[in-house]
Amino acid sequence: MTSTTLMTLPRELRDLIYTETFRITEPEDLVEPHLRFEGRTRSFPRLPSLCLTSKQIYFEAIPRLLAVATIHFPKPSSWRCAELWLDTFSEQEAWHAIRTLCMGKLSDYLPDSTVEFVRRCVNLKELRFHYDQRNTETGMQLIDKVQGTFSSVPSVKMYILRSCIYENDSETNVIELRLA
Repeated sequence: MTSTTLMTLPRELRDLIYTETFRITEPEDLVEPHLRFEGRTRSFPRLPSLCLTSKQIYFEAIPRLLAVATIHFPKPSSWRCAELWLDTFSEQEAWHAIRTLCMGKLSDYLPDSTVEFVRRCVNLKELRFHYDQRNTETGMQLIDKVQGTFSSVPSVKMYILRSCIYENDSETNVIELRLA
């Protein structure tokens, strides 16, 4: 009787295993500090152990993880590190896998880098922006800006736009977009 290892299975089966593993275990959200990319290392402290077992599994499994996890970026400056990291995957596979992004604490402007980042996430389904609730006028202007900006991004097709503001905690409100 021969033993079968994960790496001897066809890629399609391995992809199904990765997807089901992450779906069943409900992975912890990926937060910006855990996505630091310095070019020389691919180890991120909060990635599931499965992703860190080998280089091949890393590049096969991470896109499956990105498809089921929410990626949080507390500030616009953190997006550049994530861009560098996502660009290490072949054929835009990691970018295409992203379904849910949470970008926060925006001030009264929406950086161009945010629009470009979202534009590259062609299969995005949900996008949340956090802003300071102490400035209601800024919040309303930001909602208008978000609606105007992302309704014109070709890769983002909005079939339901929920610009609801609700309290997340004592300091933050959220703009939530549901995308097609």
